[in-house]
Amino acid sequence: MSDIAERTPVELDRVIIRFAGDSGDGMQLTGDRFTSASALLGNDLATLPEYPAEIRAPAGTVFGVSAFQVHISDHDITTPGDSPNVLVAMNPAALMSELDKLEPGGTVIINTDAFEERNLAKAGYDENPLTDGVTLKGYTVYEVPMTSLTKGACEALGVKPRDAERSKNFFALGLISWMYTHGPAHHRLDQRQVRRQGAGARRQHRRLQGRPRLRRDRRALRPSVRGQACRAAAGHLH
Repeated sequence: MSDIAERTPVELDRVIIRFAGDSGDGMQLTGDRFTSASALLGNDLATLPEYPAEIRAPAGTVFGVSAFQVHISDHDITTPGDSPNVLVAMNPAALMSELDKLEPGGTVIINTDAFEERNLAKAGYDENPLTDGVTLKGYTVYEVPMTSLTKGACEALGVKPRDAERSKNFFALGLISWMYTHGPAHHRLDQRQVRRQGAGARRQHRRLQGRPRLRRDRRALRPSVRGQACRAAAGHLH
C-alpha cells in the first residue's frame, strides 16, 4: 500500500464511471459533484442519471438501486457511454443490478462493509460474490471498507456512527476523485448542494440536513480526496 502515492499516473483520454447504491445513498449527488469537478478541469462530459424502478423500494433490494453514470473526456463526446470502465458498488444490490453493464475486464470498487449476510440475501445472492471466485472473475476489483472508514473520518466530530454512515457517498466521491486526480479545491460544498439529495431523503432525515450534514460530508470527503484514507485502507487497494 505504501507505494500507491508513488506510482506514475496513467494519462487517459476518456473514462466512464458508474456510481450505484441504494436510493437515499446519495448516488445522484455524488455523480453530480464529480461531474461538476470534471467540468472545472476542462473536460467534455455527458451524464446518465438512473433512478430506482420503484419509489422507496425496500433498502438493499435490486429494485431500489439508484445509479449515476458520467462519461468524461479530453475531446468532444456526445453520449454517456455504452459500457462503464469503472463501477462503484455501494452494496450487494448495486453489484447485482449493475455489474452486467460494466465492460469486460473493467474495474469494480466495492464497499465491503455492506456485504453482510442479510444484504446478500436481499440482493438475491446465494453466495458472497466477493469470495465465490466466479462473479468477479476477470475484473479488477478493489475492496474498500467505505462505511467504516467514513465513520473513522467523522469520529472527531462526535457524531453517532449511524449518522456518520450517511456520508459514505462522499467518501466514495473522494476516492474516485483521488484516483482520477480531482483535487480538494474542485469539491467546494455548500448547504444548498448537500440538500440536493432529494425530497424523500430530506423528509426522512430532516434533522440531519444543513450544517451538521455539511460538516460530515466535508469530513468524509477530505481524507479520501487526498488519498489519506486510501493509504489507511492498506491491503484494500493494490
